[in-house]
Amino acid sequence: RSNVWSIAIIEEHKLMAVGADQGNLSIFSYETKKHITDLYGHVSYVNDIIYFPETKRMISACAEGNIIIWEYGAKEEFVQKNLITGLPYIYRIIPLSSQNFVLIYNKKQYVEIYDIEERRSKKRIDAFSSEGGLSLYVDLKSNNIIAGGRDRSLCVIGNSN
Repeated sequence: RSNVWSIAIIEEHKLMAVGADQGNLSIFSYETKKHITDLYGHVSYVNDIIYFPETKRMISACAEGNIIIWEYGAKEEFVQKNLITGLPYIYRIIPLSSQNFVLIYNKKQYVEIYDIEERRSKKRIDAFSSEGGLSLYVDLKSNNIIAGGRDRSLCVIGNSN
């Protein structure tokens, strides 16, 4: 048994992806609670998981700075499509209005808008004066990013485009 660090619900397939501290994702049926399979590829605990129903992609991020893009294939299973390495410590990833972008939030006091298709950073925004932050929120109507820091500060970063 391992600790649960992240959960994503995949409603269209009635699945739940659970990120664990051993670097794996466990896939369960959320109706029957039955374990279906494990996905491997991360080297440390899986901090966050998001699922894009439009593209049938799931993205998982681990603390060591790796992102894996999983694709739900014709055989009704997730297949590893891409592995992106060398990123800073990842706390959280947040989907933006475009499925091609993921916001990467890390311990280095900045947020990064990352293009999954091009596998590169599109924009870096310095966000905090203190060590790390606690929370991020993306307003999809305005594309503003609101960040809360450990020093009890709130920061409206501005348009994420």
